[in-house]
Amino acid sequence: MVEKEAQATCSACGVDGESSLVCLACGELCECTGQDLFARLGLPPSPRIDLDLFEKRYLDLSRRLHPDFQTGKTDAAQALALRNTSLLNEARATLADDLQRMEYLLGQIDPNVLDRTKQLDVGFLTESLELSEEVEQAQAGGDRPALLAIAEQAHKEMEGRLESTMDLWDGSSEQAERMATQLHEAKVFKRITRDAEAAS
Repeated sequence: MVEKEAQATCSACGVDGESSLVCLACGELCECTGQDLFARLGLPPSPRIDLDLFEKRYLDLSRRLHPDFQTGKTDAAQALALRNTSLLNEARATLADDLQRMEYLLGQIDPNVLDRTKQLDVGFLTESLELSEEVEQAQAGGDRPALLAIAEQAHKEMEGRLESTMDLWDGSSEQAERMATQLHEAKVFKRITRDAEAAS
């Protein structure tokens, strides 16, 4: 099961912090020792996130870690703020993207599951290859409407697999291989979507 890292009590104000990077109550910097990307933002591990809350939390933490808030502090504190800013940006880049967030969560419950499930079903590979060939044919013929239609179809397939993966998530490794396979398939459809959009 994926569990949120234990919240540390702020050494400056005594409040249980939410973010592992900076206390949201008093702004005291934290020495982040864990690798939990959700803990950096003070959010519970979840396949679905509230994007408004996510962005608000990110901006709040970014502001607290900004050099303007570190004026007059020691060189060590300023260096820690820079390090924590980098850790915050890393967490945001991964967790803001549905595919990357699910890959991260799966890696937390079964670190090798994505490598073990790279071999996809022959039927799926045939279907995706045919769709890729349709992209090439439409591009060669300058058929923009066809390219846009393929991009829309591939995007829907990608979204469907992502939704299914998120629905299966329960924090345990029981469905890890099934979820990983669906993520690999979603990534294939994401590539086809990108190719069709670039060619249109």
